[in-house]
Amino acid sequence: MLIDFWATECGGCRLEIPWFIDLDHAYKSQGLQTLGLSMDIPYEDLKSPAEAWARVNPFVKEHHVSYPILLADDAVTKAYSITALPRLS
Repeated sequence: MLIDFWATECGGCRLEIPWFIDLDHAYKSQGLQTLGLSMDIPYEDLKSPAEAWARVNPFVKEHHVSYPILLADDAVTKAYSITALPRLS
């Protein structure tokens, strides 16, 4: 499993997402599971999931992200010890 912690306004995240899309396409048939965890709520200090999805959905569509995207929150940030983005686990 490839888990990418990212945010729409994170420059490094924007650079690496096309690579993850390519990896997902290349290795999905061999069992690779790719998951994007948007950190937009804590990264951008947003107030609600609705605010985050308003940023994330257009980004995902524009960049043709083919793997599932979920929203992360402070609990995920703590559980995975996220202190900076981009972060790969």
